[in-house]
Amino acid sequence: MTTLAITDGRVVVRVGGDESPVVDRWLPDGVTGSLLTPDSREPIPELRVDRLGQSPDYILSVESAGVRSETLVAGLTGYAFDEEVSER
Repeated sequence: MTTLAITDGRVVVRVGGDESPVVDRWLPDGVTGSLLTPDSREPIPELRVDRLGQSPDYILSVESAGVRSETLVAGLTGYAFDEEVSER
């Protein structure tokens, strides 16, 4: 199983039960990102992806310079819908 987390300006991907992440990157200054549930828009602290690449549906939200871009990912199919939201 793989897990994806975006917290405190950091993107972390772990594979299996490993404590050391395979990806550990800081987002650029002024950029924020989060994973949200589609229905309630609650934050997802850690997204679990199975070995087939399937996960629950989620929204990837990225904000920079007052503009937010959101992508709805249908986790069971891997199909994504792109929508931009401006909050200036």
